[in-house]
Amino acid sequence: MTIMKRFKFLICVMLAVSAGLFQSCLKDQEDIFDKSSSNRMDDYLVLAKTTLLSSEQGWVFEYYPHENQIYGGFVYTLKFNNDGTVVARKEGVENAETSGYSLKSDDGPVLSFDTYSDLLHEYSTPSSKEYQAKHGDFEFVIDSIGQDVIKVHGKRGMNILYLYRLTESPESYLDKVKEQAALFWYDHTEGNIGTEQDRQTYDLASRQIKIGGNEVAYVFTDKGIRLYKSVTVGGKNVRTFDNDDASMELKCTDEGASDVVLKGTLSPEYFPGLLGSKDGYIITGDEGISKFMIMSHLKEFSISKQGDWFTLEQEGNKVKMTVTPNNTGHVRTGKIDYALGDAKGTVNLVQSNFEKDVVGDYELHYTSGGEEYIADAWIAADKKLYIMMDKDTLYIPLGVYDESYIEMESGQFMGTTKSESGNTLYLYDLFLDESGNYWTGYNPGNYYGGQMVYDEKTAKQTCTFAGTFSKYTVGFFSICAFKSKNMSAANWYDYWWTLTHPYLVKKN
Repeated sequence: MTIMKRFKFLICVMLAVSAGLFQSCLKDQEDIFDKSSSNRMDDYLVLAKTTLLSSEQGWVFEYYPHENQIYGGFVYTLKFNNDGTVVARKEGVENAETSGYSLKSDDGPVLSFDTYSDLLHEYSTPSSKEYQAKHGDFEFVIDSIGQDVIKVHGKRGMNILYLYRLTESPESYLDKVKEQAALFWYDHTEGNIGTEQDRQTYDLASRQIKIGGNEVAYVFTDKGIRLYKSVTVGGKNVRTFDNDDASMELKCTDEGASDVVLKGTLSPEYFPGLLGSKDGYIITGDEGISKFMIMSHLKEFSISKQGDWFTLEQEGNKVKMTVTPNNTGHVRTGKIDYALGDAKGTVNLVQSNFEKDVVGDYELHYTSGGEEYIADAWIAADKKLYIMMDKDTLYIPLGVYDESYIEMESGQFMGTTKSESGNTLYLYDLFLDESGNYWTGYNPGNYYGGQMVYDEKTAKQTCTFAGTFSKYTVGFFSICAFKSKNMSAANWYDYWWTLTHPYLVKKN
């Protein structure tokens, strides 16, 4: 056999062997994927639904909106029904809500809450102020399915999230979560994590913890907190902590890190937070209230108060606050001075109903050109402040918050007046800084407001205005005239009235 013939023979043999191997590989592939991809997807969705339906009590869903988890985590419970409905509950919300869900193939197996729900779409529904909402999701790609844990990720935000099988009623679990949230008032914790001594600090409002040089969001559980993701510190992976409130310790329950114990120190916001204070104020309506606050840590606790219309009583580890109904016709204000160890501060109480206590006749006091003036004014139920300036009745819409805080916005039409030649002028408001050199221009979106307060000694209800724009403090409230009903440089006429340090005094 010539060399050429041998070469051709070898090529034929190799081709024959390759063909045989290729057919064998095809057969193996067919054995592995004995179903089409669409059939395998159908089977996976059936498994997902079967698992979701298998939990008698439902599932805990630890949900984090926004791709950077800037709002922290929130606890939902979900009870899936065979008819395509889901009963959702959320921590801090009293009532459950029933809506729809579906399981579908959409770039992967997807659990979709595709019927609108106030609870389940809270963070994904846009508004005029948040056109991207809070970057939340209502569709979740299913990553893995276990008997007791289902892993998903947000289809838009990509956050990795978990559903945990409930072994008790949703109401019972959420009550425990609520209790843990009420007890969690750490300013910082500290302790050894593996080879490192670490100090952790907390942003309680946005549910963030700084630990081991990482900032990570957390969610409340029935026993403490769980971090959005595991963090490695000193060679230990930590994520889940039980909160021992009696000893003020966070005890890690993760495998290999059960020796990690973090000792806590109370936040100065502990007492105000339990009272429901926001920015130093507790706002209540005129109807009166009575509520208990659990206060586990009352060592070196003392309070003093101003106001005979509310009481604070300590009963064991609880503090009872009672507020009597307000029938005075004016806003009631009081304050609580407290000391809890080294933490000291003041909480202001305001009891008000806008129509009953704020609406009415007022004097507007102000300074102009070094002279003090008083103009008749009134606040109406239509949430406008009316002012008599000479013979003109002017008005400006009011923003009303917590029934007792009012504010005016720059760039608002306030009415008309006449020039000396008899021409109609159109009046708008704007603000100037304390030097009079900087102003808000022709722009809305700047605010000048104040809190209604009542002084028992003088028997007067007053509201003093204050505000800022850009980096400046408002010093002058100016009413300016324009030649047409369009606040612009082209229509500018003149400053009409400029008021310094304006405040309202309610007439008795």
